[in-house]
Amino acid sequence: MKVTDSNQLIKDRRESANEMQRMAMIAYKHKAKLTATTRFLNRLLDRFDKEEHHLAEYTWLDVSTWHNSVTLEINLSAPVLSMKEGLVPTLCRVLMNANFEIKRTEDYANEHRGQRAFEFRREKTDDYVEVKLRFEARTMDDEKATCRRVQTGVKVTEVPVYELQCPEATAEEIASA
Repeated sequence: MKVTDSNQLIKDRRESANEMQRMAMIAYKHKAKLTATTRFLNRLLDRFDKEEHHLAEYTWLDVSTWHNSVTLEINLSAPVLSMKEGLVPTLCRVLMNANFEIKRTEDYANEHRGQRAFEFRREKTDDYVEVKLRFEARTMDDEKATCRRVQTGVKVTEVPVYELQCPEATAEEIASA
């Protein structure tokens, strides 16, 4: 076994830096569309008071060097009392009216939380980059909540348990081996 030599380490780092540079150049090439897209999304999301709805937002860029394209990805998350009233249907209607398509929904529940995730996509156009938006509506443990995380049973599974068992070797035995 050999440790990679310094020349190879430097070459690998340079290739990684070159890839990051290519990605930055592609993003820069799409800057006008990206700017238009972020303005559009800000106007759309300004309808929702982040403080009032406890709306958390995480945004990042996905740049494909293969397809010379840029995708804006947004993850929104908020606690909700209902999936039928309030923030959830309002946000879904606003997005669908803005040409977002619901790609899928997914429910998730464990001992700590319950949530429904909505995945939307808006295809790229002549003016905008592609947008992928995920909205996670987290249920609240509140007596007013119409959508709750509910325990429906108990699952018991057998899981093998392992441990390492070795005869103890003395320092002299290790040194003489």
